Amino acid sequence: MNWDRIDSTVRELFRMNGRSVGDARQARTPLSELVAKDPMPPLSEMTAPQLREFASDHHIAIEDGLEKWEIVEAIKEALEKNWDERVKGMRAILDYIAKDGPHPLSIVRNFCGVAKAVRAHCVLNASLRQLAVLCDDGNGRSSDGRATQSARIKRLVEEPIRKTGMRGCKMSFQKSETACGKYSAAADGNKNRLGRDFLALQQERAVAE
Repeated sequence: MNWDRIDSTVRELFRMNGRSVGDARQARTPLSELVAKDPMPPLSEMTAPQLREFASDHHIAIEDGLEKWEIVEAIKEALEKNWDERVKGMRAILDYIAKDGPHPLSIVRNFCGVAKAVRAHCVLNASLRQLAVLCDDGNGRSSDGRATQSARIKRLVEEPIRKTGMRGCKMSFQKSETACGKYSAAADGNKNRLGRDFLALQQERAVAE
């Protein structure tokens, strides 16, 4: 891996976002804080309207006609369930990112692909070209790696969505279906990507004829 290019790209991204490289270390959140339960407010001291407002702010559905103590119990149960779901979600995304094995490069590539699609600020809003540097894609090759990044995001994010029966989604940085069709048609018959060996073989055949 080209660590100098990676380091340079990371620093470039921090500058583009008005931050310093030191901010990355300061922004780390201890795991204990991520999975910690939210502090329970003094529910017993709150009025029924206050309890309903609290429930609404935390997306907790409260049935009509409940007594105050029933509202308190419903909120406590919902907060406990929300914490369980938070932990499950964290485990699920870790499993997904590590699904191609524990090799550091595989983990980095999967993380960057998912983050670029759904939480771009986690990769400092890096472009596909910049992500290709961080993921060691296209390094020293004819391509700059952007197509590889787009294909990985499609595999990690778009295809699972489509398999659920939804039409899928297109990120703002990806080509539309219409554009993809036009590019495909324009490239029809183009042999440039088949490699030097293929082209050399074609030249030998032409000379022989």
